[in-house]
Amino acid sequence: MPAVNVFLDTEWADLDGTKLVSLALVSQDGQRRLYVERDPLPPPGSEFVEHVVYPLLERGPSTLRDAELVERVRAFLASFQSPAVIADHPNDHALLGRILSSASPPADWVPIFMDQSDVRGQVETYFEQRPEARRFRHHAAVDAEALRWAWCYVNEGVG
Repeated sequence: MPAVNVFLDTEWADLDGTKLVSLALVSQDGQRRLYVERDPLPPPGSEFVEHVVYPLLERGPSTLRDAELVERVRAFLASFQSPAVIADHPNDHALLGRILSSASPPADWVPIFMDQSDVRGQVETYFEQRPEARRFRHHAAVDAEALRWAWCYVNEGVG
């Protein structure tokens, strides 16, 4: 199992960013992906969550009770050797850490906060060039893919 970068995005229901709604992880090569949503959903804590985030949720097979969600996330990360989990918001790592705190056995991962302004700029470029993706911005899977693409574009010259 080679070490790899994995890109993370989460959506949350409350203004403090403590109540997970959905989570997505995408491997650096884009070949391995995980997307999960909580069941039941926490009540929306803002109009943004109610009118933007919740309407984008799929509520299909990726909708899981907490125990199964924890296991899916743990198993995904455990399939890599000490993955570097790259996120562009501190709440993403905090929520992932909270989820994995109850995982058994624990998942081994390294949080990396991505604050490169050029990567952030390329995230915007990603959405500007992809109107279909832009319609789904704030869906965790779409946002994780945008971050992956932008990071690869800046750091490897490929998207």
